[in-house]
Amino acid sequence: MPSRSLRVVGPPSDRGADREITAAGIALALGFLALAALSLALPPAARRGTWLPLHLALAGGATTAIAAARPFFVAALAAAPPAPARLRVGAIVLVALGAAAVAAGVPAGFTPFGAAGGLAFLAGVAALAGAMLLPLRRALGPSRGIVMAAYALALMDVATGTGLATLGLAGWTPVVEGWGAGRPAHAWLNLFGFVTLVIAGTMLHLYPTVVGARIARRRSAVIAGAALAAGAP
Repeated sequence: MPSRSLRVVGPPSDRGADREITAAGIALALGFLALAALSLALPPAARRGTWLPLHLALAGGATTAIAAARPFFVAALAAAPPAPARLRVGAIVLVALGAAAVAAGVPAGFTPFGAAGGLAFLAGVAALAGAMLLPLRRALGPSRGIVMAAYALALMDVATGTGLATLGLAGWTPVVEGWGAGRPAHAWLNLFGFVTLVIAGTMLHLYPTVVGARIARRRSAVIAGAALAAGAP
Protein backbone atom coordinates (compact mmCIF):
# COMPACT_ATOMS: atom_id res chain seq x y z
CA MET A 1 0.00 0.00 0.00
CA PRO A 2 1.59 3.37 -0.97
CA SER A 3 2.46 5.75 1.83
CA ARG A 4 0.01 8.60 2.34
CA SER A 5 2.82 10.87 3.48
CA LEU A 6 4.11 11.24 -0.07
CA ARG A 7 2.85 14.20 -2.03
CA VAL A 8 3.13 14.41 -5.79
CA VAL A 9 4.23 17.77 -7.10
CA GLY A 10 5.14 19.03 -10.53
CA PRO A 11 8.66 19.06 -11.87
CA PRO A 12 11.00 21.70 -10.44
CA SER A 13 10.70 25.05 -12.12
CA ASP A 14 13.47 26.13 -14.49
CA ARG A 15 14.81 29.37 -13.02
CA GLY A 16 17.45 29.88 -15.73
CA ALA A 17 15.51 32.49 -17.72
CA ASP A 18 14.37 34.11 -14.47
CA ARG A 19 18.01 34.52 -13.39
CA GLU A 20 18.98 35.97 -16.76
CA ILE A 21 16.18 38.55 -16.60
CA THR A 22 17.21 39.49 -13.07
CA ALA A 23 20.87 39.87 -14.06
CA ALA A 24 20.01 41.97 -17.12
CA GLY A 25 17.78 44.25 -15.03
CA ILE A 26 20.48 44.77 -12.42
CA ALA A 27 22.99 45.57 -15.16
CA LEU A 28 20.56 48.17 -16.50
CA ALA A 29 20.20 49.61 -13.00
CA LEU A 30 23.99 49.92 -12.74
CA GLY A 31 23.93 51.82 -16.03
CA PHE A 32 21.54 54.34 -14.47
CA LEU A 33 23.89 54.74 -11.51
CA ALA A 34 26.79 55.37 -13.88
CA LEU A 35 24.74 58.02 -15.70
CA ALA A 36 23.86 59.61 -12.36
CA ALA A 37 27.56 59.91 -11.52
CA LEU A 38 28.39 61.30 -14.97
CA SER A 39 25.56 63.85 -14.75
CA LEU A 40 27.35 65.52 -11.84
CA ALA A 41 29.83 66.87 -14.40
CA LEU A 42 27.06 68.87 -16.09
CA PRO A 43 26.52 72.54 -15.20
CA PRO A 44 24.14 72.92 -12.23
CA ALA A 45 21.54 74.59 -14.40
CA ALA A 46 21.56 71.72 -16.91
CA ARG A 47 21.06 69.10 -14.24
CA ARG A 48 18.73 71.29 -12.16
CA GLY A 49 21.00 71.12 -9.15
CA THR A 50 20.77 67.65 -7.64
CA TRP A 51 17.49 66.75 -9.39
CA LEU A 52 18.92 64.86 -12.38
CA PRO A 53 21.51 62.79 -10.45
CA LEU A 54 18.95 61.86 -7.81
CA HIS A 55 16.30 60.84 -10.34
CA LEU A 56 18.76 58.79 -12.39
CA ALA A 57 19.98 57.04 -9.23
CA LEU A 58 16.62 56.51 -7.51
CA ALA A 59 13.86 56.41 -10.15
CA GLY A 60 16.23 54.81 -12.64
CA GLY A 61 18.76 52.75 -10.71
CA ALA A 62 16.95 51.77 -7.53
CA THR A 63 13.54 51.11 -9.07
CA THR A 64 14.95 49.17 -12.03
CA ALA A 65 16.96 47.01 -9.63
CA ILE A 66 13.85 46.41 -7.52
CA ALA A 67 11.81 45.54 -10.62
CA ALA A 68 14.52 43.06 -11.62
CA ALA A 69 15.12 41.39 -8.27
CA ARG A 70 11.84 41.39 -6.33
CA PRO A 71 9.85 38.98 -8.56
CA PHE A 72 12.79 36.55 -8.43
CA PHE A 73 12.95 36.86 -4.66
CA VAL A 74 9.19 36.44 -4.21
CA ALA A 75 9.11 33.28 -6.35
CA ALA A 76 11.97 31.82 -4.34
CA LEU A 77 10.35 32.89 -1.06
CA ALA A 78 7.08 31.14 -1.94
CA ALA A 79 8.75 28.14 -3.63
CA ALA A 80 6.63 28.86 -6.70
CA PRO A 81 7.24 29.06 -10.45
CA PRO A 82 8.26 32.58 -11.52
CA ALA A 83 5.97 34.99 -13.31
CA PRO A 84 5.92 34.80 -17.13
CA ALA A 85 9.10 36.15 -18.70
CA ARG A 86 7.20 38.69 -20.82
CA LEU A 87 5.62 40.22 -17.75
CA ARG A 88 8.94 40.44 -15.94
CA VAL A 89 10.74 41.95 -18.93
CA GLY A 90 7.87 44.36 -19.49
CA ALA A 91 8.04 45.60 -15.90
CA ILE A 92 11.79 46.27 -16.13
CA VAL A 93 11.62 47.91 -19.57
CA LEU A 94 8.66 50.15 -18.73
CA VAL A 95 10.18 51.32 -15.46
CA ALA A 96 13.54 52.00 -17.11
CA LEU A 97 12.05 53.77 -20.14
CA GLY A 98 9.77 55.83 -17.94
CA ALA A 99 12.60 56.93 -15.66
CA ALA A 100 14.78 57.78 -18.67
CA ALA A 101 12.01 59.81 -20.33
CA VAL A 102 11.39 61.83 -17.16
CA ALA A 103 15.12 62.40 -16.69
CA ALA A 104 15.40 63.64 -20.28
CA GLY A 105 12.17 65.61 -20.52
CA VAL A 106 12.12 67.58 -17.28
CA PRO A 107 15.57 69.26 -17.49
CA ALA A 108 14.89 70.11 -21.14
CA GLY A 109 11.58 71.73 -20.18
CA PHE A 110 9.64 69.31 -22.39
CA THR A 111 7.06 68.34 -19.78
CA PRO A 112 4.73 66.35 -22.11
CA PHE A 113 7.61 63.93 -22.72
CA GLY A 114 8.16 63.74 -18.97
CA ALA A 115 4.45 63.08 -18.39
CA ALA A 116 4.54 60.25 -20.94
CA GLY A 117 7.54 58.87 -19.08
CA GLY A 118 5.59 59.02 -15.82
CA LEU A 119 2.75 57.03 -17.38
CA ALA A 120 5.22 54.43 -18.68
CA PHE A 121 6.74 54.21 -15.21
CA LEU A 122 3.31 53.67 -13.65
CA ALA A 123 2.59 50.92 -16.19
CA GLY A 124 5.87 49.31 -15.18
CA VAL A 125 4.87 49.45 -11.51
CA ALA A 126 1.57 47.73 -12.38
CA ALA A 127 3.44 45.03 -14.31
CA LEU A 128 5.82 44.63 -11.38
CA ALA A 129 2.87 44.12 -9.03
CA GLY A 130 1.59 41.37 -11.30
CA ALA A 131 5.02 39.74 -11.54
CA MET A 132 5.25 39.67 -7.75
CA LEU A 133 1.71 38.47 -7.05
CA LEU A 134 1.29 35.79 -9.72
CA PRO A 135 3.79 33.32 -8.18
CA LEU A 136 1.82 33.35 -4.92
CA ARG A 137 -1.13 31.66 -6.63
CA ARG A 138 0.94 28.47 -6.95
CA ALA A 139 3.04 28.83 -3.85
CA LEU A 140 4.28 25.60 -2.27
CA GLY A 141 5.92 27.34 0.65
CA PRO A 142 4.73 30.03 3.06
CA SER A 143 4.06 33.43 1.48
CA ARG A 144 5.54 35.35 4.45
CA GLY A 145 2.63 37.68 5.08
CA ILE A 146 4.62 40.56 6.61
CA VAL A 147 7.11 40.58 3.73
CA MET A 148 4.42 40.52 1.06
CA ALA A 149 2.38 43.18 2.87
CA ALA A 150 5.46 45.42 2.93
CA TYR A 151 5.97 44.89 -0.81
CA ALA A 152 2.32 45.60 -1.61
CA LEU A 153 2.29 48.82 0.41
CA ALA A 154 5.61 49.85 -1.14
CA LEU A 155 4.09 49.54 -4.60
CA MET A 156 1.09 51.61 -3.52
CA ASP A 157 3.44 54.31 -2.23
CA VAL A 158 5.48 54.55 -5.43
CA ALA A 159 2.34 54.52 -7.57
CA THR A 160 0.90 57.41 -5.54
CA GLY A 161 4.12 59.40 -5.47
CA THR A 162 4.77 58.92 -9.18
CA GLY A 163 1.16 59.62 -10.06
CA LEU A 164 1.34 62.93 -8.20
CA ALA A 165 4.41 64.03 -10.17
CA THR A 166 2.93 62.79 -13.45
CA LEU A 167 -0.21 64.86 -12.91
CA GLY A 168 2.00 67.88 -12.32
CA LEU A 169 3.99 67.27 -15.51
CA ALA A 170 0.71 66.86 -17.39
CA GLY A 171 -0.28 70.33 -16.20
CA TRP A 172 -3.17 69.47 -13.85
CA THR A 173 -3.78 72.80 -12.15
CA PRO A 174 -4.35 71.66 -8.52
CA VAL A 175 -1.04 69.77 -8.49
CA VAL A 176 0.88 72.49 -10.33
CA GLU A 177 -0.36 75.22 -7.99
CA GLY A 178 0.27 73.11 -4.89
CA TRP A 179 3.61 71.64 -5.95
CA GLY A 180 5.35 73.33 -3.04
CA ALA A 181 3.55 70.84 -0.79
CA GLY A 182 3.43 68.09 -3.41
CA ARG A 183 7.20 67.91 -3.91
CA PRO A 184 8.03 66.61 -0.42
CA ALA A 185 5.08 64.21 -0.58
CA HIS A 186 6.42 62.87 -3.89
CA ALA A 187 9.89 62.41 -2.38
CA TRP A 188 8.71 60.83 0.86
CA LEU A 189 6.38 58.32 -0.81
CA ASN A 190 8.97 57.24 -3.38
CA LEU A 191 12.06 57.15 -1.19
CA PHE A 192 10.95 56.50 2.38
CA GLY A 193 7.74 54.72 1.46
CA PHE A 194 8.75 52.60 -1.52
CA VAL A 195 12.50 52.00 -1.22
CA THR A 196 12.57 51.71 2.58
CA LEU A 197 9.67 49.25 2.73
CA VAL A 198 11.23 47.06 0.04
CA ILE A 199 14.55 46.97 1.90
CA ALA A 200 12.90 46.32 5.27
CA GLY A 201 10.60 43.62 3.90
CA THR A 202 13.52 41.87 2.23
CA MET A 203 15.74 41.97 5.30
CA LEU A 204 13.03 40.43 7.49
CA HIS A 205 13.47 37.23 5.49
CA LEU A 206 16.95 37.52 4.03
CA TYR A 207 18.96 38.31 7.16
CA PRO A 208 17.85 35.24 9.17
CA THR A 209 18.49 33.12 6.07
CA VAL A 210 22.02 34.48 5.67
CA VAL A 211 22.97 33.92 9.32
CA GLY A 212 21.25 30.51 9.45
CA ALA A 213 18.65 31.49 12.04
CA ARG A 214 15.01 30.46 12.26
CA ILE A 215 12.58 32.79 10.49
CA ALA A 216 9.93 33.60 13.07
CA ARG A 217 7.04 36.03 13.23
CA ARG A 218 8.14 38.43 15.92
CA ARG A 219 6.35 41.38 17.43
CA SER A 220 9.29 43.65 16.55
CA ALA A 221 8.90 42.77 12.86
CA VAL A 222 5.20 43.61 12.94
CA ILE A 223 5.88 46.92 14.69
CA ALA A 224 8.68 47.80 12.25
CA GLY A 225 6.54 46.96 9.22
CA ALA A 226 3.50 48.84 10.49
CA ALA A 227 5.50 51.92 11.49
CA LEU A 228 7.37 52.12 8.18
CA ALA A 229 4.13 51.57 6.26
CA ALA A 230 2.35 54.36 8.12
CA GLY A 231 5.23 56.82 8.38
CA ALA A 232 5.63 58.01 4.80
CA PRO A 233 1.92 58.47 3.96
